[in-house]
Order: sequence, then structure tokens, then C-alpha cells
Amino acid sequence: MKTKTITCLLTLAAALSASAQKPDHRGERRPPPPPPILAAIDADHDGTLSAKEIEAASEALAKLDKNGDGALTADELHLPP
Repeated sequence: MKTKTITCLLTLAAALSASAQKPDHRGERRPPPPPPILAAIDADHDGTLSAKEIEAASEALAKLDKNGDGALTADELHLPP
């Protein structure tokens, strides 16, 4: 009887300690943000470019050209050198 009681208590203690641990959230990570060019062109922020968004791309890209020289640099796109 004593052996059964001790076994039950040890099993209960192991189960309680396992349930007290933090859950593993590895599968719930957010995807990285899209590159600035895609973010600027993707008007509805769905991660894809529609035909309308591609047609309007030059206007959206012009907004990224901070110094107005007609070219996009790594600094304007926030890209590492």
C-alpha cells in the first residue's frame, strides 16, 4: 500500500511540474517584415502584388526616393551596406 501511495504521489508531482512549464511557442513566430520596396508597393499589405499595385509601383517607389534624385539608394531602402 505504501509503495502504491508513493508511486501515485511521484507520478502526480511529475505531471504537475510538467504542466507548470512555459508552453513552447516556436510555431507561433511572426514572419519577418517585408522589404521596404514590397511594403511601399503592396497597398493592401497582403504580401502579394496585384496588377493594380504593379501599375501604381512607380508612384509608390517615388515616395521612397527621399532626396528626389530619381534613384533609390540602400539608405533610402534601409538596407545594410
